[in-house]
Amino acid sequence: MAGKVKVIYIDPPYNTGNDGFIYKDDFDRHSTWLTMMEERLLLARDLLTDDGVIFVSIDDNEQSRLKELMDLVFGTENFIANVVWEKKYTRSNDASGFSYNHEYVQVHARDVERFQVGLLGRNEKQLAAYRNPDNDPRDVWKSTPLHAKSGTASGFTHTFKNGVVWSPPTGTYPRYAVAELDRMYDENRIWFGVSGNAVPSRKSFLNEVKEGVNPVTIWTEDELDIDAEEGEEASSPTLWHHEQAGHTDMANRELRAVVGAGLFENPKPPALVKYILNLTIAKNKAGLALDFFAGSGTTGHAVINLNREDGGQRKFVLVEQGNHFESVLLPRIQKVMYSPVWKDGQPQPGGMLPQPEWVALSPRLVKVLRLESYEESLNALVTPASGEGQLELPADPDLLRYLLPPDEAARDQEAALAGGEPSVRPTVLLNPAALERPFDYRLPTGEPPGKSVDLVTSFNLLRGLHVRRQYDVQAGGRRYLLVDALEAAAPVLVVWRDLHKPPYDALTERADFAAALTAAGLDVTAYTTVYHNADMVPEVARDTTIRLQSVDDLFQQAIDPAARLSNEEQS
Repeated sequence: MAGKVKVIYIDPPYNTGNDGFIYKDDFDRHSTWLTMMEERLLLARDLLTDDGVIFVSIDDNEQSRLKELMDLVFGTENFIANVVWEKKYTRSNDASGFSYNHEYVQVHARDVERFQVGLLGRNEKQLAAYRNPDNDPRDVWKSTPLHAKSGTASGFTHTFKNGVVWSPPTGTYPRYAVAELDRMYDENRIWFGVSGNAVPSRKSFLNEVKEGVNPVTIWTEDELDIDAEEGEEASSPTLWHHEQAGHTDMANRELRAVVGAGLFENPKPPALVKYILNLTIAKNKAGLALDFFAGSGTTGHAVINLNREDGGQRKFVLVEQGNHFESVLLPRIQKVMYSPVWKDGQPQPGGMLPQPEWVALSPRLVKVLRLESYEESLNALVTPASGEGQLELPADPDLLRYLLPPDEAARDQEAALAGGEPSVRPTVLLNPAALERPFDYRLPTGEPPGKSVDLVTSFNLLRGLHVRRQYDVQAGGRRYLLVDALEAAAPVLVVWRDLHKPPYDALTERADFAAALTAAGLDVTAYTTVYHNADMVPEVARDTTIRLQSVDDLFQQAIDPAARLSNEEQS
């Protein structure tokens, strides 16, 4: 996923101890919180596209320190804005001191020279400012002033051809030169009012200005109808108004309608994330959004809603480690995939579109990956017994790792070189034999036997493969899973098969593999590398243009640093 994410939005713990996150959210020192954030932001930076951007919600408690950290990680030159979001529109008279109605959204680009902020669609109030009182064939327009706040021409006066004399108001300057004023008059682009003798203004036609308006960092009621002039920079106040970007009460009501009450406190509203999406991945109707503090799943909800509105093909990746993944996030995504409107946990008729249309625009598939937790890894550690009923652990707890178990020969060789007893390391029982049954592997934890592990997806992620398509076919009574993918733009094929159903026979493997390729419509010579579990047919190796690589070896190298180092030394 490196270099493929267009926009990241995260709502991390605010280091207050009051927002219910399972992360340690009451760190004794700001430095501990910053360390936690720095590790994640460094990873996030490498996931962004060159023109990508990250939005981070935060409150006053850590805002200033977050700004300094993001300047360090992304570069001060890539700072875009520190937006103020109006999260609450009512006054808290029971507050101690100020009634806090806002939070911040910190915005940094991966590369400010490549990043382009999207335009926002005009709202009803902005569109209502465009009229056509003189029935101009160029359609609706609105009056805009002929003066500007800055300039060099003082004492300016201009007489139009109809005899109207115009001078800029005191303290302002003419926006246009004399020749341009005359040209606009000749083209019927100057408006003198219905009477013909009002203060002149320029007719700005809707079909000639930009398709949208620039985002600002503060919205007030009076500024909602401000429309930037053609070629003019938009102003930059400091608040995203709740009417456009949502508010906390709205977020709670929307989440309650989908999954019920009392399951998650203070989620962000989909309107806020949708506003962010409109600034980043709205125009092309495509792009990948990432949220690695996914919480209740607001980012996924917002992407689904936006795709429904305009038929877009945007995708999202949500990462969450809390228990509310099962109780809130996943049910929410499943439900909003089915219907855009919910009440008391039940789908409702109507909504943004007629039912056949919103069904057609709903996502068909969301893949759920469950990663092994740190606690599961520790529980699966296997250590040699020392004495009666005692387990011998490494002297340094930091050396606890889960590794492929070394075979007995390797242990003996290691012991001989060290001049002592074999050094048996902690292991998780992911062994080569397990890779002979790649579709049935389970973690050796829990009762009954542990969780199922998707080795196919695990390998794709470890190698950073961009999967184009997977083919699940039968050949010779054996299941073959063929993964057609790209690895650093090179086409690769990953071949998975169960060597025990039926028992593996090297003599028939060539014909079975060829039959599997035919069933999938694949040509093995189209790939630069063929990855495989266990042995591959010798006939494939005769084609010297194809590199064969064992999945077993790569798993061991990915999990065991010592094995990786040994392999690099041999190569």
